[in-house]
Amino acid sequence: MVSIGIIACEKMMDKICPGCLKCFKAVWEGAGMFTEYDPAELNITYITSCGGCPGFIVNKVGMMRGYGKFYERDVDVIHIGTCIQ
Repeated sequence: MVSIGIIACEKMMDKICPGCLKCFKAVWEGAGMFTEYDPAELNITYITSCGGCPGFIVNKVGMMRGYGKFYERDVDVIHIGTCIQ
């Protein structure tokens, strides 16, 4: 089982993202960056926002790593949503 975290744009999540359906769809269909995983072996541990502009994503990645360890729910990989790229 591969545990992943997804970080998405705060503005997009709060205003126009339809419940992160695009991210979930990519996971379910094994599309985009998720082609390297077997969908049956994926565990989405969290989807969270980047923390907002300007550039708080670096802090958010570190914070989520710390929370994951603290709550014993660390992830193997963190994916950045296409809304950020």
